[in-house]
Amino acid sequence: MEDFGLSGVPGTGLWGLKARAEEHSRSDGLFKDPLAAAWWPRLAPYFSEALSRWYTPVLQQSIALRTHILDRSVREHMRQPGAVVIEMGAGFSTRYHRLQPQADWYELDLSEVIDLRISLKETLAARHFYLADSLFSNEWMNELANYPPENLLFIAEGLLMYFPLERVKSLFVDLNQYFKGSKIAFDVLGQRYLKAAQIPGEEVEAPVYWGVKRIKQAGDPFGLSLISDLSLPSQMATDPIYQQRLSLISRQLLKIPLLTRGLGGTVLARFPD
Repeated sequence: MEDFGLSGVPGTGLWGLKARAEEHSRSDGLFKDPLAAAWWPRLAPYFSEALSRWYTPVLQQSIALRTHILDRSVREHMRQPGAVVIEMGAGFSTRYHRLQPQADWYELDLSEVIDLRISLKETLAARHFYLADSLFSNEWMNELANYPPENLLFIAEGLLMYFPLERVKSLFVDLNQYFKGSKIAFDVLGQRYLKAAQIPGEEVEAPVYWGVKRIKQAGDPFGLSLISDLSLPSQMATDPIYQQRLSLISRQLLKIPLLTRGLGGTVLARFPD
């Protein structure tokens, strides 16, 4: 099998693909994802022993819940005229096919990951594009510079914690220079659980570098204003669909602020104008 360089951070995208494929097969699944189900058997040979060792039912459930919550936020953005979505570190995201948007949609990742996606013969619609580039390159930003920034939603799903905080801050400075007033949805780890996340990160050659004390402070290091808290405890409080998926003990634990304050999750934020 050809080596497409799926070690390190690119390899972690296989956790998400496997989780979505399994969610598709559940009778009580939060969503259907036939493309993930079709891709997973073809990419399973790249699933290393280390990735397999740290893939658990808890991880599958957390990825499925995060995916569903983020899907809803993306749908909300797509109601905006002229909406554009950019998935940064897209990996093997199948969100475009799952949501079938009427929007320009870009998948940004390293060239070796994009090459592998091309080998899967993914069907690209007229408004669905690949960007084969480094996350930290300005070239892809130049390609998108003609869009009104207020139309843009960037997605960094399961991504930014794998890079040193100072490098992420530099990325956000560049994004703000190009796309003032645009929105970004991104995941953060809670500092309380950072050490636990670093163990599997080291084993799969994707070190985890940073977390935040509280989810509501996630935008502070980057000068972003928080639009909404998309973390599971917050969403669970307003939508019973998430409570139904969790065990009774999980539901009770996620209602304890002392435990959830440093848990982390997904936030939606805006770059300053």
